[in-house]
Amino acid sequence: MGRIGVFFGIALAMLVVANSAQAQSLPSLWRLCGNDDSKRSIDACTAIIEWNHGRPPAKSLAEAYTYRGNSYADKGETAKAIADFTHAINLDPTRDDAFAGRGVQYYNLGDYKHAAADFDAAIRLNPDEAVDWAWRSHARQRLGDTAGANADLAHAHELDPQVENDMPDVE
Repeated sequence: MGRIGVFFGIALAMLVVANSAQAQSLPSLWRLCGNDDSKRSIDACTAIIEWNHGRPPAKSLAEAYTYRGNSYADKGETAKAIADFTHAINLDPTRDDAFAGRGVQYYNLGDYKHAAADFDAAIRLNPDEAVDWAWRSHARQRLGDTAGANADLAHAHELDPQVENDMPDVE
């Protein structure tokens, strides 16, 4: 075996060891990702995102973006949260939680039109989530659609009579 063969063998072995060590740490990263708004949680999601880029499945990457978006939202970092929710939606357009998370951020910015559109998408994907109906009700109210807002809030209460206990004070 020539010098190049030995070098290639060593390089390949190092790559296998590095990948297996990284793969072993993924479960621990997933346990931390999105737990709260701490730097540690955000760093864990970021590590998963960086490791996962270009690798299937996109749904796993979308999940990490959604969790990190929630952490950014909890920290009040709206622009970063919207960006992460948007990445998640682009990777997996079936993530109702990413649409809802982005809708809340748009609502908090006063962009009620985009908020309502995101809650529309979240509701289409998961019509049994009472909080999404309640958020859309608030967005519709802000847009001047009182009848639609009242219908959404009534439906939210049918799904969960205590729905507004799960929401921050909005208005």
